[in-house]
Amino acid sequence: NKNRQWLSDLVWHSYFDNTILSLIIFSSFLLAVDNPLDDKEAGKAQALLVLDYIMTTIFTMECVLKIASFGFLTHRGAYLKNGWNQLDFIIVIFSILSLSSNSPSMKSLRSLRTLRALRPLRMISRNPGLKLVVNALFRSVPSIINVLFVCLLFFLIFAIVGVNYIKGRFFA
Repeated sequence: NKNRQWLSDLVWHSYFDNTILSLIIFSSFLLAVDNPLDDKEAGKAQALLVLDYIMTTIFTMECVLKIASFGFLTHRGAYLKNGWNQLDFIIVIFSILSLSSNSPSMKSLRSLRTLRALRPLRMISRNPGLKLVVNALFRSVPSIINVLFVCLLFFLIFAIVGVNYIKGRFFA
């Protein structure tokens, strides 16, 4: 399909990717500036809310463009078959849900606003170097758990020796 081919060219273009990366950085900065203790009627809080709506809309449009280009789930190379795209999709869904929590009927979703802090994780999927580091960290977790287990055994050994050696000499 010509439309899907055009969308695919758009989504894979380096300008598109760099623009989204810049917006993710800007959105992360806005999250850092936001203070939950600020007066909700103040100009700063209102401006941050409007910018949050704009960022969420842009990220949603990016997600929709990628889904239209790659397919959602059943196609070969579909959007949700990539783990990093799954992370992006979940973060966009949480952003939409957190914005819907501003309406009075959806106050129960207000706690989801804290999940907006996951937005900076979207930068990982844009940078191959960061992907490499994160994948290496995930692959090293079993080895780290083994080292942790050995360290805990040494702590246990020294704790037993210490308790047996001191035996109440501190009168406690």
